Amino acid sequence: MEGQAEIVINGPANAAIIGGVNTATLSWENPQNSLFSKIIIFQSTIPIEDYFSYGAVESLCDKIYEGSAETYTDTGLAENLPYYYILFARDRSGNYSKAVVLEKKPME
Repeated sequence: MEGQAEIVINGPANAAIIGGVNTATLSWENPQNSLFSKIIIFQSTIPIEDYFSYGAVESLCDKIYEGSAETYTDTGLAENLPYYYILFARDRSGNYSKAVVLEKKPME
C-alpha cells in the first residue's frame, strides 16, 4: 500500500472540534516538517479508531477536505447523528501520518 511502509511525518497537532447545530468546525496545527504537503480529512458516521491506516479509512469514509489550511467547517449535518472526523498529514513523498480522530456527538 502506498505510503504505509514507514511513517515519516507527524500528524496534525492540537486537533479540536467545536460542534454547532448542523455544523462542525475543526482546527489543528500542520506538522512543522519541510516535507509536509497537505492535510486530508475524512468523515464518517460509524466509529473509526486512530489505529486505522489511511488505506482503510479511504475505503470506509468520505473524503471531505484536502489542503494546507488549519481549519475546516463541515455544514449540513444531521442533528441526531454522531460524526467522526479522521485527519491525516501527507508528505511530498506520499507517506501518511497516523490518524487523528475527532468526534462530534449528536445534539441533545
